[in-house]
Amino acid sequence: MDTEQGRYEQRLSEALIASLKTTPEEFSVVYQPQYRLETGKIAGLEVLIRWNHPEFGAVSPGDFVPIAEQRGHIHELTEHLVRCILADLPEAPGSLPEGLCLAINISARQITDNRLDSLLDPLFDRIRSLGWRSEIEITETHLMNLSTRCLNRLRRLGEKGVIIAIDDFGKGYSSLAYLHTLPVQVLKIDRQFIRRLGGKSPDSRIVSAILGIAEALDLEVVAEGIENSGQYTKLRELKCHRGQGFFLARPRPWLALNGAFIDASQ
Repeated sequence: MDTEQGRYEQRLSEALIASLKTTPEEFSVVYQPQYRLETGKIAGLEVLIRWNHPEFGAVSPGDFVPIAEQRGHIHELTEHLVRCILADLPEAPGSLPEGLCLAINISARQITDNRLDSLLDPLFDRIRSLGWRSEIEITETHLMNLSTRCLNRLRRLGEKGVIIAIDDFGKGYSSLAYLHTLPVQVLKIDRQFIRRLGGKSPDSRIVSAILGIAEALDLEVVAEGIENSGQYTKLRELKCHRGQGFFLARPRPWLALNGAFIDASQ
């Protein structure tokens, strides 16, 4: 890392910690719709956190989330995530469709944090009041290294009706024997395998193999990063269950979501 990049990252780190403590209005969330690929109907929403800083502008989550993890402030970031979602979600379903999943990303470092239940339970209650289900996404590389205590915590969440998903599946080095024992219900295929679908690359065979593994383990599969009609068509041919990406719908604020509840195939 060069000196200039190092200084930038240090300044960004200091700005993030200050913003987490003093300026909650800099944080917001957007929602990316997921669709049933077979029918084109909406299946759920993934919540994505955003940070807009007065000096740095819109900072990528890929930059600031790892800083929050490394500096021990990931709980505070999740607090802002939950606060923003609760400010958006109505207390009653109204005209919203029933049975959707609302997915949030949780750091593996938080799983054994004793504060997690008190933070997430009000959110889970609100989601349940809409007739929806809660989903937690944890990256594959982190999930494979969780302790028995962490895995038991995930099992308890599952007993509460929370869906556990492996994010970025295929990016790490999963043991199939170990995968069979994990308390998960959903695999999210890493976007690197979706990017080249429809060409001559072996990625369609890889995706097909993942779907075969999922079928054997009775897991649902979500493809992320669908950016064109070729990828969408191929994933439907392969009978992938759910999908999300710019081709289907871009992430947007809650108040701009109305169109997302319309059949994506129209």
